[in-house]
Amino acid sequence: MRPEVIQFPNGMPVKAFVRNITAYPYHWHQAPEIIYVLKGRSYLDIGGETHLLEKDHIGVINGNEPHRIYMHSEENRLLMVQIDPGFCLRWNPDFKYTFIY
Repeated sequence: MRPEVIQFPNGMPVKAFVRNITAYPYHWHQAPEIIYVLKGRSYLDIGGETHLLEKDHIGVINGNEPHRIYMHSEENRLLMVQIDPGFCLRWNPDFKYTFIY
């Protein structure tokens, strides 16, 4: 496993991108992340469980939670949104206690 450092350019509190992911190994980062499946299917391993995400499904990953994403048997297209935890703390100081299950 490896930590991933996410940079938020130009003071933006979110970073969003669309990717086709074949395999992204276990990693973690401070930023909470939301994955929305635009096309195809992907697996999300998180919290000791494997979740199959299909078109229009959403996966939520808490900050500092180890996870990996890998391809099902077909091409996928994923919208990934990472949220600056510092931004969340400025709006809600109790955010550091938030855990989405």
